[in-house]
Amino acid sequence: MRAWHWLGTVLAGLALLLVLADAPGGGGRPSGEAEAVLLLSHGYHSSVVLPRARLAEIAATENLPALAALTGRFAGHDWLEIGWGDENFYRNVAQLELATVPHALRALFLPGNTAVLHVVGFSVSPEVAFPQGDFLRVMLPAGGLARMALGIDATASRAADGDLVDLGAGLYGPSRFFRAGGTFSILQVCNHWVAGLVRSSGLRNNRLLALLPAGLFLDLRWRAGATRWPPG
Repeated sequence: MRAWHWLGTVLAGLALLLVLADAPGGGGRPSGEAEAVLLLSHGYHSSVVLPRARLAEIAATENLPALAALTGRFAGHDWLEIGWGDENFYRNVAQLELATVPHALRALFLPGNTAVLHVVGFSVSPEVAFPQGDFLRVMLPAGGLARMALGIDATASRAADGDLVDLGAGLYGPSRFFRAGGTFSILQVCNHWVAGLVRSSGLRNNRLLALLPAGLFLDLRWRAGATRWPPG
């Protein structure tokens, strides 16, 4: 009986954590006019994959200068992959090798870690560009993509002259790092940033589940009817 009581207490505690971590948003599946976006999982890290021309249109319509600059920098590409993360770990992940674990622990548990945006431009189909990636197709409510674009614009830092703070070449392909707002920690990881963009569009999600891409994707499949991409 004690074992069952202990198990019940643990399950009740986990359920309470999930309820408390449930982030506000517009609710469940979108109705009316909707736009599709892709979320991309690299295993432990997620990002958004969005049509560049549509983002440029929103940036012009909504007067979003940082986003306009981003889409202008990648004007020769059809798609943008946009991710957010800890500057030290993100910019050096390809060179860290055996030092990956201590660098990751520093990023997660030391406060005040500066953040960057990683933006990649490409023109082939997303699944061709990232054959090892795991995609989720999410239908946003009407106006949701514009609200998501506003969140990206607000994240990108700007220099005194108003331009983006370009930190140099990215990790792969035609990509760049840019200074970003916010601080990285276990309480705000890359997947929380992606979840926040989805939440700003009007779709609820759970911050605890969003700690990892698998949890975020599962949550959105259940709540919002998101589907794997490409289908089948």
